[in-house]
Amino acid sequence: MLCGRQEIYLVGGGNSAGQAALHFARYAAGVNMVVREDSLSVYMSEYLIDRIRAEPKVKVLLNTEVIALHGDRILQAITLRNNATGREWTAETSWLFLCLGGVPQTQWAAQAGVVCDSGGYIVTGSDLLKGNKPPNSWVLDRKPYAMETSLRENWLFEGYGLQPVHQLRKIGRALAPEGISCGHLSSPQRLKPIHFDW
Repeated sequence: MLCGRQEIYLVGGGNSAGQAALHFARYAAGVNMVVREDSLSVYMSEYLIDRIRAEPKVKVLLNTEVIALHGDRILQAITLRNNATGREWTAETSWLFLCLGGVPQTQWAAQAGVVCDSGGYIVTGSDLLKGNKPPNSWVLDRKPYAMETSLRENWLFEGYGLQPVHQLRKIGRALAPEGISCGHLSSPQRLKPIHFDW
């Protein structure tokens, strides 16, 4: 690996950043996670936080941002600032990785009546239940399946509503995108394909 046995810096505090930190820890001398928030639990799954805490090569710099890059033709150092204390320091490194998340673009879903959480993520399955009851928009005589939203009209599968991809759902457990797709496919009897007449 190009950055093997070197000190690297990784910006981000979500699941992608956590997975990358653990990957780089296998090869690098040390991995420094630069996280703006005051806790990893804001955007990261608990299982991943536990693994990061158990990895001695990973150091988490909370409340911290990269404020400057230094170098002529290649990166030679970065300046960091702890936003809680105001302390600034420069660290020598040629390796800076960005694992920055995004904001789910789900305004259209909320406008269409899909239940979203305060972060804009689409709420699915048992997370739709409040007091063991589905939302008022739920029209079926059963509880929602794992990937079902509150929207019952559909564009892809007859009778099964909108099914969001993993990027639009907040996942609180270890699931790879392939695992989520396989979860959909493991229950084909639930899906009734629509046949289009062109």
